[in-house]
Amino acid sequence: MEEILAIILSQLLEAGIKYTIKKKVDEVGNNITQLIQLFDDDADGVIDREELIYTIESLIPDLSADYCIVNKGDEIGIGFPELRIVDNTDMADMLDEVIVGNNNGVIVDGDTYVPLPFDTTGDGVNDWGKIVDADDNGIPDAASEAPFYPVGSDGYNQIIQSGRSDEKSFIIVSAEGTVSIYDPNGDLTEEDYNQAYTLWLKDNAALDKPFKNYSVTEALLLIVALFAGVSLIGKLFKRRIY
Repeated sequence: MEEILAIILSQLLEAGIKYTIKKKVDEVGNNITQLIQLFDDDADGVIDREELIYTIESLIPDLSADYCIVNKGDEIGIGFPELRIVDNTDMADMLDEVIVGNNNGVIVDGDTYVPLPFDTTGDGVNDWGKIVDADDNGIPDAASEAPFYPVGSDGYNQIIQSGRSDEKSFIIVSAEGTVSIYDPNGDLTEEDYNQAYTLWLKDNAALDKPFKNYSVTEALLLIVALFAGVSLIGKLFKRRIY
């Protein structure tokens, strides 16, 4: 999950697409992290609307991986998450509750905990670390004492590109029809492109798209079409005077 997110963030930056990351609770009560594209349609510096790009059900950092997605202030990048040590005994009591998680860790009452490879209390059992997310955006805060590489930096690009022969290919089509393609292994086919466009067209067809999401060009074309239709109907039903 983090590998895909890291690549997507890099592609968005290259395409000049504005985005943000938000944490929310889905309809069944699970924490999810959403990558949101931001639109400033009238270029006045104020965000007019948002479009969902990517969803992660539970962003639990994998401490055994080459990197973790973290944020430092308003910047998102690669680094090591800030942790608060939790004794194994205290963690054992929490694990009796209903939890969700995966091999990387667990989520208890909205907080994320990951197993640590060391014992700080001297009881012979490895402790746990509580992930710090002070801004509550679903992305761990970066540890201040560890290196941090913002999206687009040389360090960031080197890390996500090094030794990645099994990278996944993907296509992102924004609400405006802008296409971002990542295909390092040449796996994508014309059928994949056509399917991506079909799915985009299904959600963004002019007749189905909410008017507030229309681009300036689409809105003007719609207005012209409406006036043309009214004019035609008026001519058809206009009473002729002899």
